[in-house]
Formats: sequence, structure tokens, C-alpha cells
Amino acid sequence: MVAVVPFALDHLAALTLDGLDAWAWPALADENEVAKWEGHAFTALDNGKAIGIAGLSLDDDGTARGWLIGGAALRSRPMFLHRAVKRALANVRDNPAVRRIEIVVESGCETAARWAGRLGFKPRATDGDSTLYVMES
Repeated sequence: MVAVVPFALDHLAALTLDGLDAWAWPALADENEVAKWEGHAFTALDNGKAIGIAGLSLDDDGTARGWLIGGAALRSRPMFLHRAVKRALANVRDNPAVRRIEIVVESGCETAARWAGRLGFKPRATDGDSTLYVMES
């Protein structure tokens, strides 16, 4: 059974990354940075095993930057992932401190771009290998 729980540092060590996540997240070993996620991130657990972590970084200007770390186990549950992120976005949009939410999608990744659109994000800018998507609160 898959459940969403508040992020804890030991979840990161238990997460198996592949593909782009394994390449893009080498800084995750920095425990000082990761410790800041507690209270602002959640972990998807499948029978107690971490399969993905998602969260937000909130800037002083009211911009929340969303991020997601997962692997094949998380991608194999697209409806679970969509519903969990949709619920979390609804909660964030109700926060008066958040003016806009941003995510970055790898350019050329059609699946991620379609998903960003279904979540309510609009493409704003492309910079080399990535596209910035924005949702105004």
C-alpha cells in the first residue's frame, strides 16, 4: 500500500534513484541542505519503502519552487502521484504567503510537460535544457 507521510532524513537514504534523478540530485548527500526540507516535504512510501519525495522551497518574495525526486517505482503509479501532488498544490495555493508556484521541466520531456499542464501550470520561459512553468496563486 502506498502512503504519503512527512519527509524524514532517513527516507532519502532509502530512496533508489534512476535516470535523470540519479544524475540531477547529487547534492542530496548534503545533510545540512536536506535538513531544511523537514516540514516542507513529503515522502511516498510503498509498504514502508521510500519511492519518492516531493516538496517546496519558499522564497521571501512569495515564490514557491516545487521539486520531485522519484524513480521507476513512483513513475509506475501515475494516478497516485497526480492525486497526491494535486492535493498538495491545493493546500499551497490556499497559503496567503505564496503568490506563485514554479516548477522546471526538462525540455523535450513531453510527458512531464503534459502533466504540468494538467496540474494547472503554464510554460513561461525556456533556457537551454529546461522550461519554467508557473502557477499564479
